[in-house]
Amino acid sequence: DALLRYYSNPGGEYSHALGRFLLGLATEREILGLAANARQRCEVAYYVGLRAQAEGRYVDASDWFRVAIETGQEMTPEYSWAYNTLTRWEGEGKSLSRLAAEKL
Repeated sequence: DALLRYYSNPGGEYSHALGRFLLGLATEREILGLAANARQRCEVAYYVGLRAQAEGRYVDASDWFRVAIETGQEMTPEYSWAYNTLTRWEGEGKSLSRLAAEKL
């Protein structure tokens, strides 16, 4: 409840908008428009992928995590998290649809 109250205000900075998106209070279109540089493109791609993963859309999540990696922003945490997630999934040796089905 506290998070929803805090993020219910659409104002705020870039990171506030990302938080709103993760809680379903902002659209993908809204946050994609915020990515003004390579670092932010990496961050936004990761968080779009993270929400897709949370919603069980592993194919979409995989695509967005790959976008994060393709930015080449190796020094950002989001790059590492995206890379580690894809590596873990690949190591499980299962299709994305099977991974998603097992998480339900």
